[in-house]
Amino acid sequence: DAEGNQIGESQEVHFGATAVAPEAPKIAGKCFDGWSTSFNKVMASMDVVATYKNGACKYPVAFYDLEGNLLEVKAEDGTTLSNPQEVEEGKSAIVPTNNPKPTADGKCFDGWKQDFSNITGELNVYPEFKTCEYTVKFYDLRGFVMEDSEQKVLYGKAAVAPTEPLQKDDLCFIGWDTDFSEVKGNLEVKPNTKKCVFTVNYL
Repeated sequence: DAEGNQIGESQEVHFGATAVAPEAPKIAGKCFDGWSTSFNKVMASMDVVATYKNGACKYPVAFYDLEGNLLEVKAEDGTTLSNPQEVEEGKSAIVPTNNPKPTADGKCFDGWKQDFSNITGELNVYPEFKTCEYTVKFYDLRGFVMEDSEQKVLYGKAAVAPTEPLQKDDLCFIGWDTDFSEVKGNLEVKPNTKKCVFTVNYL
């Protein structure tokens, strides 16, 4: 090391071969900055010294979205953070306040796969995902959400229609204004109406 102490055991390396680097010792207040000379093609006996720079090590931590692209990371105050972040060894990366957006094929964010609370080296953080779930509401002819009609529906599945809404004044229900057979987002389903027409039979 920088003080002349040997790191690990001496190695016997064939001419032109590569030596195997040991793990560099950690020094408080300093960061390992590489080796003093290359040992990829050893041509003679050599001493290789671990070099350090002042200050704690910092490592890049990158957050990715559900498409595998770098996420635009937002802080709590709404400002955009650099991504990757440079995080000091032993510290936590800043958690994005904005979750990755759902994908076109129905994947929604469900947490992060990697732990980034104690950074010890370069890290890529990828999102877990689950099938998106959406809210579907059905409205009556008065413009109110029908009782017990609000439901959670998984991406691509069908909502269950409630009993047909009752007549309002001279308006009668003739169907729903939105297709809910393959839900791909939050829906508000409202009734189509027409003037009521009644059949009168004389017996």
